[in-house]
Amino acid sequence: MPYAAIDHSVMPFIVLEDHQRPLPWHHGPHFTSRLAAGFTRLNGFGLQHGRAEASRLAEGSGSWRSEPCLTSHEALREQKHGSVSTMLFFPTGAVAIPEDFSRIERNSFTRTFPNGSSCTHRNSGRSVDQHDQRYEVSLCDLVDARLDVVFDHSAGRVFWREDSTGLATQVFVCALAVYIVTCVANNIKNIVANSEMGALWHQHAVLVATVLFIGAE
Repeated sequence: MPYAAIDHSVMPFIVLEDHQRPLPWHHGPHFTSRLAAGFTRLNGFGLQHGRAEASRLAEGSGSWRSEPCLTSHEALREQKHGSVSTMLFFPTGAVAIPEDFSRIERNSFTRTFPNGSSCTHRNSGRSVDQHDQRYEVSLCDLVDARLDVVFDHSAGRVFWREDSTGLATQVFVCALAVYIVTCVANNIKNIVANSEMGALWHQHAVLVATVLFIGAE
C-alpha cells in the first residue's frame, strides 16, 4: 500500500494532508485498513499499512530497536509497566510531557533520547504536566528525530529507528526512479510500434553510476 502523506505543520497530532482533524486510530477507513494489515508504518514519507509481518526486523538487526506495546484507547499503541502506562505512541488527545523526566520508565527510546530530546520544535503543541510519569511520542518526535516507526500487529511490538538517509541519496533515488519509468515507457512504445531499440549506452552508464553511488554510500 502506498504512503498517505502526513501534514507536518499540524503538531502534535497525525493529520493526513487534505484533512483537518487528527487521524482516528480506532474507527474509520484507516482503522479498517489496519485490521487487514500486518503492520502500520509512520515516517517522514507518511503513513503506510502493509500485509507482511514486521517481526523480521529483529532487535539488533541493523539500526532497528523494538519495544512491546498494547492496544490503547488514547493512542495508536501504549506501553505499560504492570498496570501503569509508561509511554503512548501517537496520541489522539492532548499530548503532555513530564516536568521531571527522571520519573519516566526507561526503555530503548527514552535512553536514546533522554529528557525528550527527540522533539526540538518550538511549536510542538505539547503541554508540561507536573505529575506526568510517561512519555508520549507525537508528530514532533517523528519529524525532528527523523523516526521510522513500524508497529507489528501480530507480535504486539513497535520497531523504530532513526532515518539517516541523506538528501543526496533521496535525490538520486528519485531521479533513478524517473529514469527507469521513462525507459520502461520507451520500451513499451517500441514493442507496440515494432521498432528497433535505440542505443543502450546511457542505460549502461546509469547502471555503472548506480553501482558507484551505492558503493560510496
